[in-house]
Formats: sequence, structure tokens, C-alpha cells
Amino acid sequence: MKKIFLILICLFLNKTGIAQDNPGNQSKLNVKDAVYYQDFVNMASDKPGLSRVDVYIQVPYKNVQFVKSSQGFTAKYSITASVFDSSKKKLIVEKTWNETINVIDFNMASSKENYSLSKRSFDLAPGVYSVRTLLQDKDSKQEAIGENIFTVKTYDQNISLSDILLISKSENSQGKNEIIPNISRNFPSAKTRIKYYFEVYVKDSIDTKSKFEYTVLNSEKNIIHKEVEERYLKTGSNKVLFTLQEFPFDL
Repeated sequence: MKKIFLILICLFLNKTGIAQDNPGNQSKLNVKDAVYYQDFVNMASDKPGLSRVDVYIQVPYKNVQFVKSSQGFTAKYSITASVFDSSKKKLIVEKTWNETINVIDFNMASSKENYSLSKRSFDLAPGVYSVRTLLQDKDSKQEAIGENIFTVKTYDQNISLSDILLISKSENSQGKNEIIPNISRNFPSAKTRIKYYFEVYVKDSIDTKSKFEYTVLNSEKNIIHKEVEERYLKTGSNKVLFTLQEFPFDL
């Protein structure tokens, strides 16, 4: 039996991106929290020699400008995700996309609970990159920028793991298990359990039974919780959705 270790909370605290107002822009949003949240997640790619990086952007409704429209109230914004080399001098790849939010009631637009979530994927060679994201509100012209150094993993071992994606909730729709990421990593109550998703990639030609050990660390990197489970792994990609049985922790 093979044993696989995952370290959870410490990774969550270190990898979350928070984007703030662009100080060079004179138009400011009146917000106390992050303008938007971002997360970058390593996954295996189907392209030889490359890895896939999923870029998630979560924008709270209250941080974009809604205007009266035929649908009720509408907000429009664009996201640009740019990947540079580690020196931040060479642009490797860039993607820009537009998002539109329509609500029928302005109370929905100002609610702290509502947000817009989008994702784009990049196939990159393993290495260290600088990832810059830019949000531009189409009506207020407000901009916010997030920038992080990110390491793209390699998946050339017999057994390898993707990054961990924190989950807000999972739903079963038409026989498919749909997951909704928790990019802001906020927990609405102490009764909310930690759910997360990751993938295990197996190159061995024989299915194997493995023991998974999930370890939670606090900010001082001390172990405060541990859970163990056994899973059968098949050759190829294995999707794992797991819920910690205990929460909250004293972080």
C-alpha cells in the first residue's frame, strides 16, 4: 500500500491572491476588502511536457458598478491574465475576457454574499512565473491589479498530485458532480466544514490501494489536525472530493 500526504491549511493561506485598487488610477472603488480574489491551481495537462494552470477570479457584486438596464441592473467588467517569466520582463501568454452580471433587484447587487466566478486555463512548461491579473470595470473605469509569483509543477512521477482547490459546495447535476470553488476562502459559520478537491495522477499500469493522510497546519506550521483514509487509485487521472470531519480549528 502506498501512502500519500497532503498539507492543507498552510497551502490555503499562502496561495490565495487578493487584488487591490490600482494606485495609479484616480477613480477609486469605496471598498475595505479585496476588490477581487484569485487562485492559481496546478493540474496535469494533456499536452506532452506541459502542465495546466487554472486561473480562478472571484469578483464580489458589491465591488463593481451596476447601472440600470433592460434586465434590471447590469455590471460589466473585463479580466486580463498575463503570464511573465520569473524576471517579469518577458510576456509568455496573455488572455482577456469579458463578464456581464445581470440582476433584477439592486439589493442583489449590493449583497456581500453574491459574486461572479470565472476561470481560464494555461498550458505552461514547469518553472517559475509571475502571474498578473487586471480587472477593469467597464462603467466606472476602475482598475484593480493582482500579482503573484507562481511555480508550475511537473507531473513526470509514477504518482503525482495536483494542487488543492477549496470547495464552497458540490452539486450532482445530470449524473455529473459539479464543484463550486471557494476562492475567497471565507467560511460563513463555524458549522461549515472544509471541503476540497484535488486530482491524483497514476502512471502505473496496475490499480493500487493508497492511504491518504490529510494534515492541517496553523500559521506557525504546527500540526493541529490530521485525518486518514484509504482509496483505490486507477491508472490515469483520479478525482478526489473530500470533507474534513472536524472544524473549526484554532488557527
